[in-house]
Amino acid sequence: MAPADTESPPPGDIPDTTVYVAYRPPSGQYEVKVPEGWARTVSPTAVSFTDKLNTITIQTVRAAAPTVASARAAGVPQIQGSVHAFSLAGISTVSRPAGTVVLIRYSADSQPDPVTGKVFRDAVEGGPEQQQNGQWR
Repeated sequence: MAPADTESPPPGDIPDTTVYVAYRPPSGQYEVKVPEGWARTVSPTAVSFTDKLNTITIQTVRAAAPTVASARAAGVPQIQGSVHAFSLAGISTVSRPAGTVVLIRYSADSQPDPVTGKVFRDAVEGGPEQQQNGQWR
C-alpha cells in the first residue's frame, strides 16, 4: 500500500504548530493571543491582526451594562423575535470571573434538521454577549 500524500493546508489555514503571542493594549482592558508574525494595526478604538486572508479586529466601545430590567425590556423581545416557539424560563444575575452578569434562560425550537426535517426543543442560556454596542442582538 502506498503512503498517503502529504497534505498542505489551504491558504489562510493556521497550522497546528503555530506559536501564539499575547497582546494587551496600553489600557490593559483585555489580552488576546494571536499567531506570531501577524501584522498589527492599532487605532484609538481598535486593533487588527492580519495575515494573508485572515483578519481579527477587536474594537472597544462604551456601552451601558445590561440589567435585568433592560434584558426584560429589550433583550427578551429581540430574542423572542429571532427564534421559533420562544418560552422564557427566567432572567437573573449571576457571578462570573469578570463580574456580575445578566443571564437569560429560555427554550426554543431548533431549525429543522436538513435531512429528517425533525425539530428539537433547545434549552438556551444567554448573557451580555447578546448585547453589542448597547443594543441587544
